[in-house]
Amino acid sequence: MHRLITVFALLSIVAASCGADRDTTARPTSTSSVESEHGSDSTEASSGDEDDSSSGSGADEDQSGLGITKPVTETTAPSGETAATVTFGDGSTFTVSHGEINAMRDELESESTFVDAAFGGSLPPGFGADVLTRSIIVEAFRRELDGAEVDLALGQDNVADELVGLMSAADDPEAEAARLYDDLAYIRLVASHLSHQHALVNLLVEDGPKESLVPCVSHILVETKSEADDLLAELADGADFAELAIEHSTGPSGPNGGQLGCAPSSGYVAPFADAVDEADKGVPTGPVESEFGWHVVLVSSYDALPLAYESVNGALAESTIDIDERVGVWDARASAVIPNV
Repeated sequence: MHRLITVFALLSIVAASCGADRDTTARPTSTSSVESEHGSDSTEASSGDEDDSSSGSGADEDQSGLGITKPVTETTAPSGETAATVTFGDGSTFTVSHGEINAMRDELESESTFVDAAFGGSLPPGFGADVLTRSIIVEAFRRELDGAEVDLALGQDNVADELVGLMSAADDPEAEAARLYDDLAYIRLVASHLSHQHALVNLLVEDGPKESLVPCVSHILVETKSEADDLLAELADGADFAELAIEHSTGPSGPNGGQLGCAPSSGYVAPFADAVDEADKGVPTGPVESEFGWHVVLVSSYDALPLAYESVNGALAESTIDIDERVGVWDARASAVIPNV
């Protein structure tokens, strides 16, 4: 898959997920279906990856289970024509023109250094389908949020971090990342995509039942209870959890600040799982003894991404979505535009 899709994997909206890092507290057969930025430790069973059905690139990889595995050829339609029309359940409509797709394509193609770094030299054949998918999903998020506040800076900051990495060869990667964000509408669409996703997650966390949420957990693993007690005392005095984990944790997640990712508590051994279930968000808990040693546990947040996907997919399932066949077809099961072969 093209490198920008890989680099921005955390930004994909509809069914993107990868295994959460569970450290040695994980049961051998456990898996996670929630999005995480962390790979699994070598001491753990690996988690299965689900389809990233929102990327919509359609190039060299089957995005939807429809058997589309070979590159496609896209045509550039006249800018004044409509590429997609969505009629939502309440009768309101949302449209995307070919002009929006063409403008994003032209802007990207003018940035050869970025295209080389992000896409390996040329835009993927499914670029137009990707733009339509992201545009439709963002609009669906807007409607599900129903006026709730969206922190657009969140998406910009995350995308900027990725751009700095891509532009590492530039004299000033941060300045180049800022310029690309300002100049490329596609980058801003990706950032908006992420910001709206997180806004809906936050709304669901505030309004939804706790049992439907997924805890995001960090821990510090030490050999003795007295060590764990000392760490809890330091945390109570204002010490940084991640810094203490890096310095003291004997678990494989220690160098990562003790982060285990976001996963159902059922994936952990019983004493650890019970501590996660009983923990107050943001409050270090322990000491907790398991077969691996003594733990200081922190539930930093709750992840409602599966609910966010369900909410958006439900809204789209009640909509009529017409896609210009020159771009692709709408796959209702994947909630994505799939490029035509």
